[in-house]
Amino acid sequence: MRRPMIAAAAMVFAASGHAAAQDWPTRPITLIVPFAAGGGIDVSARIQAQRMGELLGQSIVIENVGAAAGMAGGARVAKAAPDGYTLLIGNTGTHAFNQSLYKKPLYDAAADFEPVGLVSESPRILIARKDLPADNLPQFIAYLKANEKTAQFGSADVGAAQAKQGAVKAIAVMAEKRVPIIPDVTTTGEQGLPGVEASVWNAFFFPKGTPEPIVRKLNKAMSDTLDDPAIRRRLEDLGLEIVPPERRTPEYLAKYLPAEIERWAKPIHAGGISAD
Repeated sequence: MRRPMIAAAAMVFAASGHAAAQDWPTRPITLIVPFAAGGGIDVSARIQAQRMGELLGQSIVIENVGAAAGMAGGARVAKAAPDGYTLLIGNTGTHAFNQSLYKKPLYDAAADFEPVGLVSESPRILIARKDLPADNLPQFIAYLKANEKTAQFGSADVGAAQAKQGAVKAIAVMAEKRVPIIPDVTTTGEQGLPGVEASVWNAFFFPKGTPEPIVRKLNKAMSDTLDDPAIRRRLEDLGLEIVPPERRTPEYLAKYLPAEIERWAKPIHAGGISAD
């Protein structure tokens, strides 16, 4: 008797989930951007949100919650009701770096969210000031070794647009292949350091427990948006590389995320790096 009852309950739950997806969305969706307005992720999120909202028949409202290296916004979504009306755009920082950088992260990136889909990647470009006496990666490494105690660095900026304009010097693209936005800059692999790569990816997440049919419906709207030539062009102008359809699925992101957490944990722990 127990098994038929469980089976019946599962069928009812599945049916209710499909019904919810057919009706969803019936009101605006809030998209949490876990960084300040005006940055690259915010701009790309707004471009996508407008089109996805049109496809879904409801507006997607952006709310910037920028604090704690993106974890404040992530925590907001992790604790939200899993009804499909609170969405997060996360990235390598919010869902991979922070899990190892902080001793007590505000959420479990792999367990507290429902993956919707990977959107894009943005390879990091190693840049330097124009007058730095190094024009390639071997020269740059030699310079750092000779100036170890005085060398300074910064991160997280729009380097490719500045390099194209000559405001800074581009040393290397930290990716497997060159990037279209600045094609003359060679990769780390081409300069003798294969495997030294770093890209920032962006992806959408719902709170854990959001019904699968709703996840699927948003995933389709997301993927259709990325296939729109006009949207694609605007995102690529920001230096983003749109991932192919086979990498946009919830299943792919569910496997990719834990691997990314583990990949970045190794250098963070090895270097004794901590943000606490």
